[in-house]
Amino acid sequence: MADFTAQTQHIEQKLNEFLDGQSSAEAPESIAQTIASNLPTSEDDVEPYLGPLWQSVAKLARGASYNHPAQDKLVQMVSEVMLLPDSQDIRIWGNQKWKELPLLGAEFRDQINGPESVDDETEQAKITSAWVNFHAFAARLNGKGVTDWWDIPLWMLRQGLEEDLSAAPKLHDCHIMTAAQIIEHSGAIMLAIKVLPSEQLDDADKRMFAVGSLFRGEAGYTPERWTFWSQRLREEARKCSSDEVKNTALRAARMMEIWLERSKARQA
Repeated sequence: MADFTAQTQHIEQKLNEFLDGQSSAEAPESIAQTIASNLPTSEDDVEPYLGPLWQSVAKLARGASYNHPAQDKLVQMVSEVMLLPDSQDIRIWGNQKWKELPLLGAEFRDQINGPESVDDETEQAKITSAWVNFHAFAARLNGKGVTDWWDIPLWMLRQGLEEDLSAAPKLHDCHIMTAAQIIEHSGAIMLAIKVLPSEQLDDADKRMFAVGSLFRGEAGYTPERWTFWSQRLREEARKCSSDEVKNTALRAARMMEIWLERSKARQA
């Protein structure tokens, strides 16, 4: 099995220069083309190449503040990878194309175990920041149509808005800020393509999209669940220790209300 450490570090350096806005930085489409040109031909080498590459992207996302322009730049780069020509086969789990962003979904699923609650306040702040930043990035990808993955956002909204957060008070603001970022950056498209359409869920989907302990409605994305989330954002905003988190949560709740009102008006 080949070692792609040098290639990964080279691409990560290019990404850092692009995110930092350095005058010598390459354009995101050029970085995407470098990623494609370095793709190994051996099927056994594809995962060792793409896995660390997406890990670098996830690391950069965790380190980029949820409201920093670097987040949008990183989304732009991933978008350029998605737009690479279909002429190149990626030999993993059957032949895939760049538009499927092979292995990125697997990396995302490695990011959902947590967040941790620790005693050290400085370490807790780092954990919270990385968690919120990553899920803000993931929400931007969905919101921009770069990805179409709606399981993780539902799990995060369930974790933050459908469970009693008093059991882990150090994580309260983390969960609420995460939920607010998901709504801020992907809520409009979520409502349009997931919440309002009536989806018939099979038993596996019902288990995957099950409700939390505080919500008494149906599994999956539903208007009732959407309304519950917006109400919970308002309720939990009052308990936030940070005015920034409180105001962001109230903003997200208001957006949810307005978007739903507009949708109902169009259907009337």
